[in-house]
Amino acid sequence: MVDAGHANGKRLRGYGAFGDPASPKNALLIETGQHFSVRSRDVALDAAARFLNKTGVVAATDLTDFMQHAKPAAQKVLQVTQAVLADTMVLEFAQDFRGLELIEHAGAVIAHDGDRELVTPYDDCVIVMPSLRHLGPGVTVMRLARVLDSW
Repeated sequence: MVDAGHANGKRLRGYGAFGDPASPKNALLIETGQHFSVRSRDVALDAAARFLNKTGVVAATDLTDFMQHAKPAAQKVLQVTQAVLADTMVLEFAQDFRGLELIEHAGAVIAHDGDRELVTPYDDCVIVMPSLRHLGPGVTVMRLARVLDSW
């Protein structure tokens, strides 16, 4: 599943059995870029085409119109470990995070939410999709992830 959107602020992969840790079902999220970027469409089509080809579902010759011709850059695999939710309407990031910043040390302050300091829970913590666009109590303002591997 390429999760290109969300409903009611909840990512589609969080619904039904995909959000149940006891379920054998799995979902794949591919971040293709900013929703408003035309390039995001091209990245999404390329990723879907390469997935279909790699799994043997569709031959590469049938997918050439959807695949980028340049060889993709080496990818990093991130495991999202937690979503960070706002408690207040005054949450502020400690820096101008844009996403995919790697914070080397556990305990580094990454945001202030009222009187609460939000800190990295482990070394080499990656900040994923930081945003205050829909700030409000209970709203996800970023996710934290670990780097698992490179391809």
